[in-house]
Amino acid sequence: MPGTIRVADIQNAAGKNYITDGGGGLVNIYDLKPKITYRDGSNATQTLLDLNFNEVHVYTTEIRSNTIYIRTACASNALYEVITLSGGGDTQNCDSILYPNNTQYVNQFNLLYYPTTQATGSWERTSYSFNNIYFDHQNGALGAAIMQRWVICTKNDSKYVQFEGMDSGPSLSCGYCRWVNTTDPWSWIGRIYIGPSNADIIRAYVRRLA
Repeated sequence: MPGTIRVADIQNAAGKNYITDGGGGLVNIYDLKPKITYRDGSNATQTLLDLNFNEVHVYTTEIRSNTIYIRTACASNALYEVITLSGGGDTQNCDSILYPNNTQYVNQFNLLYYPTTQATGSWERTSYSFNNIYFDHQNGALGAAIMQRWVICTKNDSKYVQFEGMDSGPSLSCGYCRWVNTTDPWSWIGRIYIGPSNADIIRAYVRRLA
C-alpha cells in the first residue's frame, strides 16, 4: 500500500544533508552541480582522464590554434556529448574534423550530412566515405565563430557520431557518421581540427550521457 514518510532532511551514509526542509513547503537540494575539471586542450600527451556522470571536462587551447586535444578516456558501450566553441579567427571557412584516438583510419568513416549552401541558404545532401569524421557547415567559403555539438557512441560494433554545427556564415549543418571498423576501440575522444584557416582559441565541454 502507498504510504508517506515525513522527515526534516535526507542524508547520505556520511551524514551529509542532500535534501532539507526549506520551510513553507519548499525543499533545499544540495550537491547537484557537476564536478568541473579544467584541462589543457593544447597538450596531446597529458594523462587520459575518465569521466563520470556527474562531471564535466572543460578543454581550452592556451594559444591560438586550429586544433584541440580532448584527452577524455572513453568507456566501451558509452555515450558522450562534446560541445565545441571557437572565436572568429582571422579568416572565413570553418570545416571540422574529429580524429578518434588522434588517429587517421583510412576510408573507415561513412558520412551523411546536410550543410547549407552559400548561394541559396538551402540544405544540400552530402554523402561519402572518408579517413576521419568530417563535417562542413556550408558549401561555400564563408563562416567563422563556430558552435558545435557532437554526440559520440563508443559501442564497438556500432561506433557513430551525430553532429549539429553552425557558424557566422550564416551556416548550419547536421548529420551522421558511422565508423565501420568493429575491431579498433574508441579509447579517447581524440583531436578536433577546425579549418582550413580559422585559427583561434577553441574550447570544448565534455560530459557522459550514458
